[in-house]
Amino acid sequence: MDKCIQSSPIDTRRALYNNIVLSGGSTMFKDFHRRVQRDIKEIVDACVAASDAQLGGDTKSQAIEVNVVSHPIQRFAVWLGGVYHYRFWPNEAPSLEK
Repeated sequence: MDKCIQSSPIDTRRALYNNIVLSGGSTMFKDFHRRVQRDIKEIVDACVAASDAQLGGDTKSQAIEVNVVSHPIQRFAVWLGGVYHYRFWPNEAPSLEK
């Protein structure tokens, strides 16, 4: 996840770190969202500390907030997204005919 966020434009990274949304059945393991949040936060804090050290310690970077969103229906989020897309944009749905 961190590599994906780091590859995005720099002005959107804080918002992306603040809104990581889990989806799919494999994300339903107990405390998975807490583990992901802890791991991403450690990576981000290490990057911020390295950046501060590279600048010589004259300036202090703002902390980056990491928030991982978990929801009881995340197991079905992908399916619900497909249903929503087909319901409101049926002409854009992929065709199974060749």
